Amino acid sequence: MIKYILIAMTAIFATIFIFFKVRRRGGIVTATKAIAALSFVSLGFVMVSKSPANAGLIMLFGLVLGMVGDIFLDASHVCPEEKAFLPLGMAAFAIEHIAVFCAVTVACGFHILYFGISLAFGAVTAFAVLFAVRKNMNFGELFYPSAIYASLLTATMAYYILMAVLGGLAVTLAIGAVLFFISDFIILFILFGEKDTTKMNVFNLSTYFAAQIMYALSLGGLVIK
Repeated sequence: MIKYILIAMTAIFATIFIFFKVRRRGGIVTATKAIAALSFVSLGFVMVSKSPANAGLIMLFGLVLGMVGDIFLDASHVCPEEKAFLPLGMAAFAIEHIAVFCAVTVACGFHILYFGISLAFGAVTAFAVLFAVRKNMNFGELFYPSAIYASLLTATMAYYILMAVLGGLAVTLAIGAVLFFISDFIILFILFGEKDTTKMNVFNLSTYFAAQIMYALSLGGLVIK
């Protein structure tokens, strides 16, 4: 029962946060996002308690970092004069992605063939897409860093899907990775493609919170036995 309550709390407070976020309403934005983040971390605690394996604990660490990243990123909007908030938030999310990869490796082992295929697919796909749309986007000097980030994002998503199909990885984690991929890819278009619209922001934030819920649910058992 508590699992469903926490899922509902995450969804409700995320919805309230998104509603006020797109209307740029100050403090309530940070407060509701923090509560939504605390809810998905609490969901992670509940799920990992059912299967307290090392992989689940690493994933839980990643969720906590996601919550920290949420707080710092919104604090960077509330207090733009404090320049440290934005890089701290980005660093927290980067480490969350690393933690998820480590958790998958602990749970399923590291399959060099699957990872190599995923890395090649990610690099080719991401560079092809960004080269195709670059005329309609203003990357400036950030084209190659953005393409490398998109490549790694695509590669890890493909790897988790392969591991779910062939390696016994929990489907909820693979779904979470797909949702994270969608959310982060939208950010590229918001930042560089002049797509900072209400619709794009709602889509970006909705897929992000859905991804964190899927990650939290996967803590009940990262491997399907």
